[in-house]
Amino acid sequence: MSLTGSMPLYIMSGFLLLLAEGGRCLDAQAASTASLAWQQVIAGATVASLSDFSFGSVDRRPDSATSAAGSLEWSTAGFLISGSPHQSLSIVLPAKGEVRLRRGVGGTPRTEILVEAFSDLSGEGLLPSDGRLVFHVAAVRPVILPDQLVGVYQGMILVTAVY
Repeated sequence: MSLTGSMPLYIMSGFLLLLAEGGRCLDAQAASTASLAWQQVIAGATVASLSDFSFGSVDRRPDSATSAAGSLEWSTAGFLISGSPHQSLSIVLPAKGEVRLRRGVGGTPRTEILVEAFSDLSGEGLLPSDGRLVFHVAAVRPVILPDQLVGVYQGMILVTAVY
């Protein structure tokens, strides 16, 4: 039955009574259902550094018997993720060209060394049943300049666990 046109509306003791033209009562129909609502609270993940990246020493002279300028160097670092068992995670590494080791404040090719080609050696997946996962990341330091300034170069490499 259509509810178009004018129709009287009466509210009596908290009930709604719809009357069609002619005073007939309309049959009201309703349907409902319930849905379960839930929230799981998990332990926040932590990431700890177990070992740092170390590219060692390089002799910038091309004729050096140690690590010559013009060669690639790589290093690995270890990390520990702790969190709720069986939670999925992925490792996010810096983008190429994002990390620079600097001598002092850096700012020039002779006072900075680029670190690139990061690789997660552990892959992605789930935290094991004890909620702890040790993983390693490899990084490559490309060719240094033959006239790279002598000194100690440092920088921060951010490794993130998306949990």
